[in-house]
Amino acid sequence: MGRIFEKTVDQTDIGKKKLKLPRGTKFEEPQIVVRDETDETNTQWNFQLTKSAGGQSYLGGQGWEDFVSSKGIGDGSWIGLYKEKDHLNPEAPPYKIVFRN
Repeated sequence: MGRIFEKTVDQTDIGKKKLKLPRGTKFEEPQIVVRDETDETNTQWNFQLTKSAGGQSYLGGQGWEDFVSSKGIGDGSWIGLYKEKDHLNPEAPPYKIVFRN
C-alpha cells in the first residue's frame, strides 16, 4: 500500500471546505475517485484537486463536502489517503481513504 498522505484535520479544513494537503503531496490528476472500505455499500467519493498561486495543494469539491458531512469528519479527525490496487475488485478506484474521528 502506497501512502499518499496522512494528517489530522483542523478547523480551517472544515471551514474552507477543502483539505490542505501536507507539503510535498503530489498528484498528476485534477480529480481523484477514492473508495471508503469502511462503508458496506462501497461508496466512492470524487475529490477535486486544486493548487493555490503559492503552490499549496488542496483536496476539495462537492465530494469532499459530502464525505465530511456523511462521515462526521471534524476538527481533530485523522485522515489517510493511500494508493493500492484492490485485487478482489480490479475495477475499483486505486485510491483508498481511511479515517478516524
